Amino acid sequence: MVLNQLFISKPSFELLNTIIKYFGLKSINDTKQFSYLDMNKHNTLTNFNTIESELNKYYLPCKKKKYFNDITTLTNKQAITILRQLLKVYNYDLFSKEKFIKGTKYSVYKIISKNDKIFDLNKKKKEIIISFD
Repeated sequence: MVLNQLFISKPSFELLNTIIKYFGLKSINDTKQFSYLDMNKHNTLTNFNTIESELNKYYLPCKKKKYFNDITTLTNKQAITILRQLLKVYNYDLFSKEKFIKGTKYSVYKIISKNDKIFDLNKKKKEIIISFD
């Protein structure tokens, strides 16, 4: 059975939690935001090398070539993509926004439930009136 056109079978929740901890978060319900700076601080890319064989068990062969051809050259962007793919299986998503930190623009990420995301979209938006004199 193919799952989300990426996986042979559903990745284990323990594997997802392990990867989440690599990003400096405690669990899937952690509301803390993180950026590439935090990923570098927690050695996220180095830690991915330790679970390469575990991740390979779940990905389809054609997707393994794309994402794990050479995991030693994994970038922060690719690590975020892998996390996003795993979160999608468990009905979570990675919310991102841009933020300036010490004069440099970074993307800041946060794990949110897809149910929360739908709820936020359905909230009534306030009207803003701009007038020019």
